[in-house]
Amino acid sequence: MMEDVIITLNNGYSYKILVETSIDDKRYCFAVLLTQYEQETEEYVFFEMITRDGKEIMKLVEDKSTKEQLLVLLTSQYCELAETLGGVQ
Repeated sequence: MMEDVIITLNNGYSYKILVETSIDDKRYCFAVLLTQYEQETEEYVFFEMITRDGKEIMKLVEDKSTKEQLLVLLTSQYCELAETLGGVQ
């Protein structure tokens, strides 16, 4: 798991990985864009995490249907976690 890891892409932008999940054997992460001082912004994105030639490649998810699936899945996972911790009745 890469949660809370900071990654810097080839374009120089840095993101903090907030959570990872998978759909149909594809790995995804939800991340927040960071400022140059590693402060969180209000820009959140999904990346598909692809391993190629031993390297991790982050591909921005642009497909609306995939984004919606990821939102539903992550919302469900967090609701289950909250119930487990006694936070939701």
